Amino acid sequence: MFTQTAEKLGFSITALAKGGGWGISLEAGMDQSMHSESKKIQQAHSTHSYFCSTKFIYIPLASCIFPIDQLKLSNAALQDLKYIEDLLGQSKDPHKLLLLRHKTEAFFQRFGSHADQGPLHLGGIYWWKAISEGFQKEQVAEVKQQAAEALDIYIRGSYSGFGVNIGTGLDMSDPHSKKASQRTTFQNLQTKVQSSVAQRSGPPEANGFFDWKPGLVTNNQTWCVIDHGLQLVPVWDIVLYGHRDDFKDPRKVANCLKDNYTVLSELTAQIQE
Repeated sequence: MFTQTAEKLGFSITALAKGGGWGISLEAGMDQSMHSESKKIQQAHSTHSYFCSTKFIYIPLASCIFPIDQLKLSNAALQDLKYIEDLLGQSKDPHKLLLLRHKTEAFFQRFGSHADQGPLHLGGIYWWKAISEGFQKEQVAEVKQQAAEALDIYIRGSYSGFGVNIGTGLDMSDPHSKKASQRTTFQNLQTKVQSSVAQRSGPPEANGFFDWKPGLVTNNQTWCVIDHGLQLVPVWDIVLYGHRDDFKDPRKVANCLKDNYTVLSELTAQIQE
């Protein structure tokens, strides 16, 4: 859930999210990237209990922002606004006024009232995950600790490229040792921790983080949007700056949208001059 939310909304916005059983923290990390850890516990039934710890390297390499005159409405949104403009010419009819209010509200519900101007951040993300399932409610604290330890070992192994020797004397570069470590550590819990990696952007054939990062940096064809800001532009300003030639009276359409937004949302709205 955290991964999907971050990919759709961006880490900047996701970090503002509160509630829903999620705890999200951000801190400065290596290579001027960001690290995050998210955890979710489901305890409706002990056999379906679930814990996931996620950490990532977030590497922004370029950014851009859209000038307001380059923000464009979709064809469907444009057609709906042209219909609203036609209703404005019949506004003396009380029934038309009510229809105009309903059509404007329907437009906001379908297309929204604002567009995100950016900035958009391009680059890549490398994820590490540790998942544990099937534990008892009273074992939550221990599962958290063990999953965090397993994830840290897994990440250190990824950074070294050769595996990591830990206090138990087991070499994590040896897959048999890795399995033995997990089996020993969680024997009293009767559960396992499954570790995995994932990447967003960068060379798909990369073998580990240190193989992936150079390929990401040197090939901008692999970059994608990994984060975005939240600088909102109201649709009435988009009408005036990007679609002035598409309406008979763009100012009248913009005022209609602004005024109805104020009534429906009970928020103050202005037109950018």
